[in-house]
Amino acid sequence: MEVLDLPVQGCLLISEPLLGDPNFEKTVIYLTAYSNLGAVGFVINKVSNMMLCDIIDDLQSSDFFIHEGGPVETDHLFFIHKRSDLVDSNYKIDDQYYWGGDAEMLFDKIRKGKILEDDVLFFKGYSGWAPGQLENELRAKSWVVVKEALDVVMQYAPEERWSSLLRKLGGRYLYWINTPANPVWN
Repeated sequence: MEVLDLPVQGCLLISEPLLGDPNFEKTVIYLTAYSNLGAVGFVINKVSNMMLCDIIDDLQSSDFFIHEGGPVETDHLFFIHKRSDLVDSNYKIDDQYYWGGDAEMLFDKIRKGKILEDDVLFFKGYSGWAPGQLENELRAKSWVVVKEALDVVMQYAPEERWSSLLRKLGGRYLYWINTPANPVWN
């Protein structure tokens, strides 16, 4: 795992433990877009209490979790996937993952058993930054930026992803793991 000075599309943002925003407390975000127009990503370590079968009636047999993607547009469903061979998608994030695409085609492939739980991630909402906003947060040391394959991170249970990445980083980041939500409690 490589620590980066600046974000790039497909990197991970790991929040510092005292960020002060409950939406991003102890989060890991997969950055799906980054440019001079801003940044977009999805929280990958917080699962909502909803499953795909709860919102798509004819997918009752599916066990796809819906993650809390972030505080923006939480009434919308977003997805990233690694099956561009089965789902039309025009936005490549990195060497393996794609953002969005033809949702009906995706649901059809799920119904037919051609797309499995480890092929796609669903999100309720997303995390977004205006131009310069993420850079300001990085200068404030709110995030550590790392390059790590998403599939490696997804091997951990959602609630373990933040602390597992910090353990892999080692050094000063190990202190973050046990930092209380309120430093007065220390």
